[in-house]
Amino acid sequence: VGGKAVARALGSGNLPSLRYVTLAPCCFDTEGMAALGEVFREGRAPPRLRQIPLPHNPFDWEMPNWEGDFPDFDSLLDGIARSEVGIPSVSSIDLSGGLIGPTGMRALGVILGSGKVPELRSVALCRCVIDDEDMRAFAEAFRSRSSPSLENLELSENSMTVEGVRAFLNCVRPKSFPRLLRLRLGGQRQMNAEGSAEVRALVETAKSRGKFPSLSLANLLSV
Repeated sequence: VGGKAVARALGSGNLPSLRYVTLAPCCFDTEGMAALGEVFREGRAPPRLRQIPLPHNPFDWEMPNWEGDFPDFDSLLDGIARSEVGIPSVSSIDLSGGLIGPTGMRALGVILGSGKVPELRSVALCRCVIDDEDMRAFAEAFRSRSSPSLENLELSENSMTVEGVRAFLNCVRPKSFPRLLRLRLGGQRQMNAEGSAEVRALVETAKSRGKFPSLSLANLLSV
């Protein structure tokens, strides 16, 4: 099913009771993802929608022979960030396996810190080719904001180095993520064992300074 068709259905107003929809694995192209972003930006998504599940799209590194357009998750996230009404019922966003750049990560910073998704508890962006520049864009947008409901943030198997993680940690304040229980940063493509050890030390230091009061470090570097 194409992204445009799904966007038309979700934005039609004919699904007011829809809470859960399974869209994985899906192969939405750039135009399809942009259409979905417009549905959220214009506030036409089903009001009771609980999840936005789009994992394992064609850009997933487990599908190296995909020849179609890569899904533009930047436009989807940007649409959510620009929404005036937000998506008050959504508790989970999973875009693992897509492609997210600075625009998308900047939008994520706004989404988490604006209160437009007040029930959001879990965000999974694994294998999205997120690098240091993308993490800096997130940090700039999120700085001085907070995400009081978030409990799970998965950023494993991306392309960030220690510097990208450092940029993220530097933008966090003690009240930024009061309920965050799980933070996953393992399996970075540009990070060796020494870098992983440095990341753990940085997160431990941040936690000791009160930045992640609820965080468990048990699965920090798992994938």
